[in-house]
Amino acid sequence: MTNTTEHSDYIPIIRRNGLFLYWIDGDGPRFARLFAETWRQLPLWARRRILRYWRETHPRTSNDTLVEVEPPWPHIELLADKSDFHWRGNSKDAMAQTVKGKLFAFKSSVMDTMPDAEVLFTIAHELAHAFYFAGDDIEEHFSDPEWADIEADELADLWGFDRDDGTVLPATLPVV
Repeated sequence: MTNTTEHSDYIPIIRRNGLFLYWIDGDGPRFARLFAETWRQLPLWARRRILRYWRETHPRTSNDTLVEVEPPWPHIELLADKSDFHWRGNSKDAMAQTVKGKLFAFKSSVMDTMPDAEVLFTIAHELAHAFYFAGDDIEEHFSDPEWADIEADELADLWGFDRDDGTVLPATLPVV
C-alpha cells in the first residue's frame, strides 16, 4: 500500500552525508529508500566528488562579496505535479531534474508508478548531472541539454545502472 497523501516532512535518506528528502506528495518512504540504494551503489569516487561539490565554498566576486547565498545542499524533493516548481521544457513530460546539481526535484505521480529499477536509473541520471556540475567540464556538458541527458545516461550506465531493465551491475571504470 502506498502512502500518497500530501505531506511537508523531511525523511532521512543518509544522515551522515546530509541527504534528506523533502516529502510533499506521493510515496516518500519508498522514494527515500530507493534514493539511498542508488547513492550507496554509486562508486566511491563519484560520491566523493559530488559530496565535495555540495560542501564547497561558494565563489566570490572581485570585490570579495558572495556570488549567491544558498541553503544547505543537497535539497531533494518529491513533489506533486501542480507544485510551484518550474519544470524545464515540457512540464507534462518532465519527471525529474536537477538545478545546478544541488536541488533535485522528482514528480511523485511518475516516481510512484515506475518500477523500482526505473526509479533507480532516474535518480542515478540526475546524480550524474551533479557529478558533471562538480567537475571542470560544466559548460561543455550543459551546452546542449539533449547531449547533457545522453551523457548523464551514459555515466549512469558506467556506474552500473542499466536503463533497459534497471539492474545494477558493479561500476567498472574509474574516473580519469
